[in-house]
Amino acid sequence: MSNLAVPQIDWLMIAPIAIVALTGILALIIETIAPQRTNKWQWLVSILGLALSAFASVKQFALIDDTTLAGLFIRDRFGLVLQVVIVGAALLSILFSENYLEQKRIPFGEFYPLVLWSTVGAMVMVTTHNLLVIFVGLEILSIALYVLAGMSRSEEKSEESAMKYFLLGAFASAFLLYGIAFVYGSSGSLDMRMVNAAWTTQDGATRGLAMFGGALILVGLAFKSSLVPFHQWTPDVYQGAPTNVASFMASVSKIAALGTLWRVLDDSRSMTSFYLPVLIVLAILTMTVG
Repeated sequence: MSNLAVPQIDWLMIAPIAIVALTGILALIIETIAPQRTNKWQWLVSILGLALSAFASVKQFALIDDTTLAGLFIRDRFGLVLQVVIVGAALLSILFSENYLEQKRIPFGEFYPLVLWSTVGAMVMVTTHNLLVIFVGLEILSIALYVLAGMSRSEEKSEESAMKYFLLGAFASAFLLYGIAFVYGSSGSLDMRMVNAAWTTQDGATRGLAMFGGALILVGLAFKSSLVPFHQWTPDVYQGAPTNVASFMASVSKIAALGTLWRVLDDSRSMTSFYLPVLIVLAILTMTVG
């Protein structure tokens, strides 16, 4: 135990994510203490928290690229820009939500904490090279969305969309996790940069294992990105979910999924000959068949 090294934490680096997470907790506490038919205080706290998180991200643009928590979280321009975009999309979704929720008679103050925590999952996904952290971020993002999709409890189509999204989302998450296990088995690392380095020294059998794992990871991320042929859940869920939830899903979850896909592929440049033809076909099908 004396040799156990405690990882250094750069609190400034994780401040944007921490602010959104704590804002979600605060909004839930407000709802618990003073539940009402209107949720103006949760709405206001959520907006202020997201604005503060965006500010914390922008302030780091001039800082050098770095890592924290033993390399699990990174700070680079790509991640910071995506964090600002994700927070901005969440802010816009919340900004126009209160009047809509009142008109639709959805008086659940839990809406705001769920949106904020889903935003946290999206922010985690785009600020790491670690496949397991990506999976954790994806689950934080998705589980909140399953609940949000069925929040209009008086409408049968909303409950149907939540159930469909949950079942298909869990299936896609299993693909992703199974792929991560294969990639780890082939390289001995969960860091995609180490996987990329190991690819050049592997034999044919081990490369086949890595390719199979990479394909499963692509399936999981393609589902969240609504790439053909993993897109058929999208119209059902968007049609049944409340409009403000659908707008949040169509923006935040897609930004997170595509940003994560770009980061995974960028970290796997030595595998370009394997995944590039597949991506070309998926892109063409998504822009036509989809």
